[in-house]
Amino acid sequence: MKSLFFTDVDGTLIDHNNYCHDGSIRGMELLSEKSIPLICISSKTFDEMSFLMKRLHLHYSFAFENGSGIAYYSEDTGKYNVELTGPGVEVLSAFIPELENISGKSLRSILSFSDDEIAHMTGLDLHSASLAKKRLTTLPFIEEGNNLLTDSEIEELNDKLAEYNFQITKGGRFNHLIPVGSGKGEAVKKIIEFYKIRFKDEIITAAAGDSLNDIPMLNGKIMNSEGPEGFTEAVNDFIKITAG
Repeated sequence: MKSLFFTDVDGTLIDHNNYCHDGSIRGMELLSEKSIPLICISSKTFDEMSFLMKRLHLHYSFAFENGSGIAYYSEDTGKYNVELTGPGVEVLSAFIPELENISGKSLRSILSFSDDEIAHMTGLDLHSASLAKKRLTTLPFIEEGNNLLTDSEIEELNDKLAEYNFQITKGGRFNHLIPVGSGKGEAVKKIIEFYKIRFKDEIITAAAGDSLNDIPMLNGKIMNSEGPEGFTEAVNDFIKITAG
């Protein structure tokens, strides 16, 4: 039986504030020593994730934009085959005025922010801020005044958005408008099936995450974690469990 380890990125694999990954290095080394693929599931864009995968020397499949996009890694070519869910970011962007009517709130999508504004809000450098705007299939947004929707507001809005085939999930700095039928949980299922075919074997999985939109990924798997050090602890626990 083979293993996969899934992880959220911001706030888990890398620090939420300074984007440092020093505390997760040992966890990544442990997975590499055991030949366990580390599968990143993130709200980041494809461009952001591609850059991060190179930086961390990871050569595995990953999910981006909260699981609405999946990049399947080909060992034969060293490239990614990308699968997208939903009508695309242009449709989501055009829906923002209607979402304002439904919610009764004034909203700003990430596309309306300058690179400087995003860098100031997130602590990203300008290059990374520009990559964060290269959305393909989901749309981060906030209320005017840089406020996030509450959990109860999101629940109420999602009931109303069902007829539009959209839903909202909550991240660390933005709310995210995403297509129904996507999400981190769905991406995990698809990637597991991809690796089952590749390994020609059954797979045991674990996942580490730190926020509300990680719950579907964690469901039925292993553990919650906070920060890079928590990620390494989760990896340690998983390896002990599988070794036992």
